[in-house]
Amino acid sequence: MNHTGSTESFHLGKESYSLDLTTEAAKILAMLSQDKDTTAIICSILVVALTSWYLASQRSQYPLINPRGAFQFTHGKVKQHFIHNGRQLLEYGLKKYNGRPFRIMTDHGMMTVLNPKYTDELRNIPQLNHARAIAKFVNSHLPGYEPFHTFGYGGDIIQDVIKLKVTPALGQLTHALSEETSFMLRSSWTDNTDWHKIHVHSNLLRAVAQVSSRVFLGDKLCRDPELLRITTTYTHSLTMTVGKLNAWPAILRRIVQMFLPHTRELQQSVKDAQVLIGGLVKEREAMRAKGDLTEYADVLEWLPQIAKGRSYDPALVQLALSFVAIHTTADMVGQLLFDLIQHPQYVQQLRDEIISVLQEGGWKKNSLYNMKRLDSFMKESLRIRPINQTTIQRIAEVPITLSDGTKISQNTLSIVPLVRHWDPEYYQDPNTFDAFRFYNARQEEGKENKSQFVSTSPEYLSFGHGLHACPGRFFASNEIKIIMCHILLKYEWRLVEGAKSPQTLKHGFSLVADPFSCLEIRRRQEEAFHTAFPIYLSLKPKRRLITEQQSKPITHTPTMSAAPPSLGKLATIPESEHSGPPQVISVGLWRMGTASMAAAYDILGLRPHHALDMVDQPEQWKLFEAAADGTFPDPRTGKLRRPPFSRQEWDQIYGKYGAITELGSAFAEQLIAAYPEAKVVICRRDYDKWWLSFREGIVLPLYSAKLRFVIYTISFLLGRRGGHAMIKTTEGFFRSYSVQDFDANTEAVYDEYFKRIDELLPPERKLVYQLGQGWELLCEFLDKPVPGVEFPRINEAKALKEHQKAAMERWLTASWKAVKPWLIGALGLGIAVVVARKNFLVRFETKAGNYNRGTEYDKMGKVIERYKILKGDM
Repeated sequence: MNHTGSTESFHLGKESYSLDLTTEAAKILAMLSQDKDTTAIICSILVVALTSWYLASQRSQYPLINPRGAFQFTHGKVKQHFIHNGRQLLEYGLKKYNGRPFRIMTDHGMMTVLNPKYTDELRNIPQLNHARAIAKFVNSHLPGYEPFHTFGYGGDIIQDVIKLKVTPALGQLTHALSEETSFMLRSSWTDNTDWHKIHVHSNLLRAVAQVSSRVFLGDKLCRDPELLRITTTYTHSLTMTVGKLNAWPAILRRIVQMFLPHTRELQQSVKDAQVLIGGLVKEREAMRAKGDLTEYADVLEWLPQIAKGRSYDPALVQLALSFVAIHTTADMVGQLLFDLIQHPQYVQQLRDEIISVLQEGGWKKNSLYNMKRLDSFMKESLRIRPINQTTIQRIAEVPITLSDGTKISQNTLSIVPLVRHWDPEYYQDPNTFDAFRFYNARQEEGKENKSQFVSTSPEYLSFGHGLHACPGRFFASNEIKIIMCHILLKYEWRLVEGAKSPQTLKHGFSLVADPFSCLEIRRRQEEAFHTAFPIYLSLKPKRRLITEQQSKPITHTPTMSAAPPSLGKLATIPESEHSGPPQVISVGLWRMGTASMAAAYDILGLRPHHALDMVDQPEQWKLFEAAADGTFPDPRTGKLRRPPFSRQEWDQIYGKYGAITELGSAFAEQLIAAYPEAKVVICRRDYDKWWLSFREGIVLPLYSAKLRFVIYTISFLLGRRGGHAMIKTTEGFFRSYSVQDFDANTEAVYDEYFKRIDELLPPERKLVYQLGQGWELLCEFLDKPVPGVEFPRINEAKALKEHQKAAMERWLTASWKAVKPWLIGALGLGIAVVVARKNFLVRFETKAGNYNRGTEYDKMGKVIERYKILKGDM
């Protein structure tokens, strides 16, 4: 079906006039352009008016529950009233019209409300189109909203890929989802055992985006910060704009959307997604062309198989999938956390069930099925607070007549309210949260399947019903269960002290888990138990440790005794004593013994480059700032500030050095490519110990007021760029722009970084090395003789503080020298101004007195008068 301009009338018009009206109007216009006879014109106008009235009366056969007032020319006030009273209007209409259909003006336009008694009859009518309803809600014909054009007019590709590929593959995806959830929680919730605060909504949006993307795009892109930025930005921006856009008449929306602040973010997200995802598609195609027949278990791989020649844009499909998956799943996980705060008596019962099930079967699809208490808790939460209070939102593609004669006109958007969720006729004490309501029902004969979270019925319509049931509910159920399992076993959470209980946000038909709430969380020690599936269980993350053989210290007997060189010596090596180009790239992050490694390379005759050598080399820092601009995107725009460095540009920094250490690790991938002849030594520390050192020595000082003052004042006065370069490099590498960001992101970056470096290099070009292994392993790898001195051990933290202190003294001295001429000049100018002013006033007073004594000229008199006013004498 084509989405043309002629079809917009029934999508967006206030009264949903028929397509025939547009055709008739075109005929009349054509006639008027040819016949100027007055009678013909009048007849034509009458034809249009009568046709419009007739069609409107046909389409408006059901009463409108919230009509406009007598002097209201738009539905603005009506829509605002609906936004705050959606549920009350539904209940009032059902009661007033005794179950007969009625119309309601919503923030998304006119809808016809059908009684839930029609649910079983509606469930199997294929001419009720949900995809077109979605496309209408989000205005998919406008720029930035194109992903939902895929829903409405893409031949149901999205529904097909979910039904035919994702759902059947849930068994094999369970392990991957659990693994990704474990990784995600370590990154965003951390292993911090102290109470710390998180913003629930934004945190869960990013978390669900990552876990869902594991299935949508595979393990290569799901952790990509650019992808997560795109999907979460798109989801948030779409949520912010749709309601605002639909408040305007349809004919104005194309203009209005240009002035909405989030529109540009939507459009840019679409472009960025097409670049990123399009690149992955081309990469896979290139690999297949080379004979790589790897099959990926993700939606990106399955789309061409499902499309079967139908055209689609993989990036638009992914954005549409992400929005549907992210905002609903994140909302429900947030609500479950709030529910467990309000009903803490269920927490331990759920934990006990999870432990029992996983101990018996591990992470299997069937294990999730057997978590029946958790399943019931989820279903009860969604019963009491469904994300939307209506379901089966459909556009009739043809006129439909129901069994009792009720008519649904073509192009009518109809809905069914979920009022039975709160009806005592169907649920005992319906307004009371009974966590195990459906668990108990599953124990009754014949209700085992009907009472599952994913089951639908005329009494439980959160996922729709029949042909119109949500095809993604099985994936959503598994994903939510896996996330909740990890959270329940690994974390405790509570309200922030003094905060009120989270309140459901009511917006029209929508019920949204409190988007403004924060919680305090902390890592707990999960219960120990045995399982036959330790790899997939992943209850407590284990660090990827260096192998025993690699970590075993190697000792030797030195043939001579000598003290290792100090960092001061490294910093003062003459320019003539260089050994470039680099023969070794030492990959070790800040505070990973890089100073000791630099000293070792120096002993081996390889002049090392270390950041501490650059304290008084402003030109080097300017080059590093340029390198950071070409490596790490500007956080405000998401784009590089300049192209990446070439080999010639890297030579300006490292061309005279034999070994690259410390700060160069941030650019390791570029340097490995730029210096293909260089060997790579990968230095690692135990993560937990390193993180404490790195946070204390680098992160906290980086955001201290003292250092920021130095960087943005003293450095500015001296024309130094070292602080700016360090900030851009550190923040860009760790994708973190505050202490909180570092707390949340560092471990994930750490793991990703060393994994990438390890995969990038062939075995003969790399050595995984740990301080304490001595000279032999390092010298053998670098083909150097073992020195007759002990391996240097330099206290890097102490050396750094000493260098910082000395640098601060030098900077302050240099700052005083730079500022002193200006201060002296300003002081001299100030003294001159004061003296001149005083002299002027004395002379002026004398002249004024003389004029007052006898010579009264009008002009001078006015001057004297003004002067006296200024002195306060008048």
